[in-house]
Amino acid sequence: MFIEQKIEEVRKEITIEKKDDPFFWKIECKKIKKLNPLSFYLFKLFSPYGFNDIHSMKHMIHAQSGKQLISKIYRIIKSRNNWVVITHKSLLENINKTYIIQNLKISKKMFLPIDIKFVLNPKKESKKNMCLIDFNKIQFPLLLRTWRKGDFFYPLKMKGKKKLSKYYKEKKFSILKKEHTWLLINGNGSIILILGNRLDDRFKVTENTNKILGITKI
Repeated sequence: MFIEQKIEEVRKEITIEKKDDPFFWKIECKKIKKLNPLSFYLFKLFSPYGFNDIHSMKHMIHAQSGKQLISKIYRIIKSRNNWVVITHKSLLENINKTYIIQNLKISKKMFLPIDIKFVLNPKKESKKNMCLIDFNKIQFPLLLRTWRKGDFFYPLKMKGKKKLSKYYKEKKFSILKKEHTWLLINGNGSIILILGNRLDDRFKVTENTNKILGITKI
């Protein structure tokens, strides 16, 4: 009884954030380092999630950001000075999932992973909270998906094209952020927008634009 109580105290002490649905557990690395005896606590805290290799977990404490340990259901990801424990199944589904947007009318029946809204020729007062693009450059159906190997785009206000993997690295996207960042893809396969982040320069509004599409992430 005393040991179980102590384990729970340690769990609370090292935890930055924890929730059950979807499962997410963020842990402070420097507090893990101070656990004594370390091997005992690593086993007690993480073996219920399928992590039994104490040597690998000790190595993860000092590993570079982005390193991972994978069990049958869970992943431990080193994210800067923290560990993040998540289920990896849902993220893998995100990577392989593509959502089709047939037109500007988005209904709840479409079951999109994020809430977005399209407004054609938005009023001036609404534009502040929107990403504005040239509507005439859009080809339906649009696609919504996460990044894939080989993806590239032309970042707004930057010269030339850039691989998305390199852009994410430069912007210090964590693995989690990369896997939860959604791309709006044109009908011809071009990336229109990294939602919540950056527009592709090819779709920007210019002096020749006669129809503006406003996109809002709700």
